[in-house]
Amino acid sequence: MSSSATTTRPSHRVRADQALDNLRADLKLLGHSIGRSILSYRNDHDAALHRVDALEGELRQLREARAKQPGPTPPPPAPSRIHRVMFAGGLLALVASIGVVLAEPVTESVAEPAALAPVDVSALRTCRAAIAPSPHFDAAQTDPRRTTHAHVRAIEKTGAPCRAVLDQELAVVSGELRERLRAWVVAEDELVGAITRTVVYYEADPYAVDGYRSAPQLWREYDRAVEARDLALARVAPML
Repeated sequence: MSSSATTTRPSHRVRADQALDNLRADLKLLGHSIGRSILSYRNDHDAALHRVDALEGELRQLREARAKQPGPTPPPPAPSRIHRVMFAGGLLALVASIGVVLAEPVTESVAEPAALAPVDVSALRTCRAAIAPSPHFDAAQTDPRRTTHAHVRAIEKTGAPCRAVLDQELAVVSGELRERLRAWVVAEDELVGAITRTVVYYEADPYAVDGYRSAPQLWREYDRAVEARDLALARVAPML
């Protein structure tokens, strides 16, 4: 009876030792596998190392418990191995999903350039035709103290009455026509400023403002603005 028990006890210990050795080998293999495949993900790698250390501690506890017990040592608990496999599987799934995301081609949507609207040449011609010629006023003709004097507001018609059309067409034209049309728009802006200053001055009683001394200068500025606008208009006219 004692001989049979003696023979059985070493065999149990041998199997327990083999199970422990197999588990340790698996743990080492898992640690090396994680280290090779998840090098770029330091957080996961560190977590795996902590898990290996924890399993090593479990092995030490099992070895110490086996040394204290006279009977055969039971095999390692199954949950530890299951958790190890689940953890490794989760890491592999993470690596696979990241690889799929990185492998997907990145496509950028390129917006098609908006087509320019056709130039309304007839609108530009109508705008040019609506401009009244300069009356060539001067300070003497428009002196408000004269019995018969020219009305200053007549110069308002010498500016283009369709500046909104000019701005609209400027947004769609290109090339040489755009450069010439831009020069026309700039010249019209300067002329409008000269017209406004002159009209406001006369309507504010110029003799009360400064004794009518600014009138000659205002008319010189107006004449220069008309001349510059007419020059710009002459450059754009052949392209209409």
